[in-house]
Amino acid sequence: MSMDTDKLIAQLGKDLKPVKPLAGAGTLALILSTLSLAATFGAILIFTKGIRTDWQVMFSEHLCQTAGIFVAGLLAAYAAFRLSVPDTRIRNPVRVILGMASFIWTLLIAGQIGAEPPEAGYRNCLTDFSLLFVIPFAAGIFMATRAAPVWYGWAGYALALSVGSFAALGMRFACPNEQPAHLLVWHYLPVLAFAIVGIGLGQILLKHSLAKN
Repeated sequence: MSMDTDKLIAQLGKDLKPVKPLAGAGTLALILSTLSLAATFGAILIFTKGIRTDWQVMFSEHLCQTAGIFVAGLLAAYAAFRLSVPDTRIRNPVRVILGMASFIWTLLIAGQIGAEPPEAGYRNCLTDFSLLFVIPFAAGIFMATRAAPVWYGWAGYALALSVGSFAALGMRFACPNEQPAHLLVWHYLPVLAFAIVGIGLGQILLKHSLAKN
């Protein structure tokens, strides 16, 4: 006996639980960015010496620099969640957005190269940077695994670049050292280093999608 198509669809779907659609990449990027900033400045206030007293002077004198770091974090977050949606290839808009975030960091790093060497005994900020990075990155991985990413390495790179950008932004408000060589070694290069490590972490951590559970 032939069965009406509508009845067949209704019968096949009657036992299925409704699935809540994921938020868009832009919404998820804003959520991760807000969470990263909140976690970053919360950790600065709780675990470090707090916000530097001259942060307003730093912000006004380096407005383009801090704005560039912020924009790079937003762009990388958006690219990360675009890459978290299953696709057969990486679309050109995603390439452009992620390329722009990476290019901003290339300019920031290039701007510090060739500066005078730092004074002896300058502070190693890598521990603080790592502290500001780890919790937002774990949150970003969790958010990405709720989708079903197939470009694990690129998604991991984008997530690490985004979270690293916001960690570096926080470091500018926490560390009073303005020496270009210090910024290069302990604030800026770690962003790219962690992003590269994020490629491997993405390939490991993003394979187990929560969407399958």
